[in-house]
Amino acid sequence: MKRKVFAALTAACLLLSAGCQKQETDPAQTEPTAADAAVPLSEEDLANEPLTDQVMIEEFEAPDGLTSVYAGIQTPDGYMTFGNDGEVIRLDDNFNMKSKTQLVPMASYDGYYQTSHFVALGEDTIYALIVMENHNGMDPAEGEKAAEPDPDWWNRYYETWTSEYYLCTYTPDGVMADKVKIEGLADYQSEYHYDRFQQVWQAGGQFYCALENGQILRIGTDGSVSEVGKLTDEEDAWVSGMCCLQDKTGRTLLYTDINASAPDGSYQEERSVIEFDAEKGTIGRTIYTDTTSSSLYPPLSGCTDDYLLFLNRSDESHGELVGIREDGTAEHLIDWYASDSEPMQVVPLADGTFIGQKFDGKLYRLRRLHPSEIKEREVLDVGIFGYIYDDSFFQAFNRSQDKLRVNYHVMQNSDGTLYNDPKEEGSNDAVEQFKLSVMSGDAPDIIIMQGGHDTVMKLGSKGVFCDLNEYLAKDPQINKQALVPNVVQALQHPTNGALYGLASSFTVETLCVKEKYHVPDNWTMDDMIALYDSAEKNVYQWSTKENMLVRMLYGMDFTDELNGTCSFDSPEFVKMLEFCNRYPASLNEPEKDYEDPVAMEKLNKYYTDQFNRYQNDEDYLYPLGFGAMRGGMA
Repeated sequence: MKRKVFAALTAACLLLSAGCQKQETDPAQTEPTAADAAVPLSEEDLANEPLTDQVMIEEFEAPDGLTSVYAGIQTPDGYMTFGNDGEVIRLDDNFNMKSKTQLVPMASYDGYYQTSHFVALGEDTIYALIVMENHNGMDPAEGEKAAEPDPDWWNRYYETWTSEYYLCTYTPDGVMADKVKIEGLADYQSEYHYDRFQQVWQAGGQFYCALENGQILRIGTDGSVSEVGKLTDEEDAWVSGMCCLQDKTGRTLLYTDINASAPDGSYQEERSVIEFDAEKGTIGRTIYTDTTSSSLYPPLSGCTDDYLLFLNRSDESHGELVGIREDGTAEHLIDWYASDSEPMQVVPLADGTFIGQKFDGKLYRLRRLHPSEIKEREVLDVGIFGYIYDDSFFQAFNRSQDKLRVNYHVMQNSDGTLYNDPKEEGSNDAVEQFKLSVMSGDAPDIIIMQGGHDTVMKLGSKGVFCDLNEYLAKDPQINKQALVPNVVQALQHPTNGALYGLASSFTVETLCVKEKYHVPDNWTMDDMIALYDSAEKNVYQWSTKENMLVRMLYGMDFTDELNGTCSFDSPEFVKMLEFCNRYPASLNEPEKDYEDPVAMEKLNKYYTDQFNRYQNDEDYLYPLGFGAMRGGMA
């Protein structure tokens, strides 16, 4: 079988319990981590200790209806954000529910109906920019069906599309106190009527709106629109993210994430915190700028007396939470890697702790730990050849242990590129770097590789890796009875039978065909060609020569890796090549043009037909694969 993913050593418990290549633990390799308190201290003693950058993480039961802390603002006595159905939720300074309010929508009129709204939260007044659309009775949900007999349907849909905009004022209990029609805002739409609003906010009793190109508009309570500033003057720059902030004094700040041209011609992402004059609607001094890392979440308004805002920053190795001070300096507060957690959006609470939210939507209470609360654990070093797609497994493992911690890192090439990365033309010498680390004694305890089977076999036969057979025989949980026999056999050394690693996942791939075609068991190449020769529809339009060749090779055995032989001159291989040559060199895929709705509709139909090709009998060979990942089927 094909060996696609190969873990070159097994789980940490096997190595530690079996004592493979025993050596004394280097004190430098023992690291304090956020586990249970090592030596309980009194509150007074703890108060005299400094805080570390590691946090204790406990699940927090979210108030009813609260789904996100991302778009909220801090208030003098708590926090405001949005709920499940767009309700405005008010929380106290310990994140307990105070109230939940639903904003009253605008009523439909003369064919216009509300399609979207952009809300600017405020303690006393809530503003909303409401979009009302009229499509002359044409329902976009019916577009795909209607466009088949009437190709001009979408053109008429966009030609008849009109939008009207309103600035609505709401009281704290969600009642619409006032509304005014906004004149001239349609001029800032895209060619096909799509709104280009990036962010809305209120400051100094005024309502502001930022567009994708960085233009800031002030919308008056009389419905007037005026341009008051621009976040960037570069013509080809665009705003990929922004939000409005207010510090504890009520001063308005703008956090911007702008993509612009770098000196070398590439695009550079720049994150900044800028003062905003609420009275004049103009941009002031830049307090903070960062171009060296990515920001996973927008910052939070208000924050604390010490910090203007909290900001998550990350690079290829780790993520951190920093506090931005008035002078623009960034103070490191939380190391997410050392805390065995992915970065979180955080809300500071009155008691000095945080409420954090992960990408999965769950809420957690975070408390920074003191040095005496961190327990020392033995460290196991894991090197990964390639990209770490999901490190939640390592994080969960570390949180479950009180005596062991896994440090995981990427084994890069000498030029900093990733091993076997098809997107980069690097030195691809990570394996050579690993060999040097073995000779110097700095090699990791465990390595995980994408591919690399031959490398592992060669190094294993020279004594670099442990033979796991004896440890599997002793382990009550991870043993040959618990593993798929064929997979274990495929990973054993072909001559000495040693097992130098386990597969973290595996796939079994084959080709199948619908039962209604009555192909015989163990059908041959001739049987398959006969089926295609009898096709009543075009069965060659959804694949290319190259793709079909790759697909066919999964079902064939023209190479013998063990004996180092191949049979590329066999009659069956020639038939396969002739069959693959029936397919086109490239697919006739419609042009992609995001600015042309008609073109995008054709492209959407193409992809839909491609997805339904088996249902429509326009393709016969279906690649079927069974895979295992962490004990489940994939």
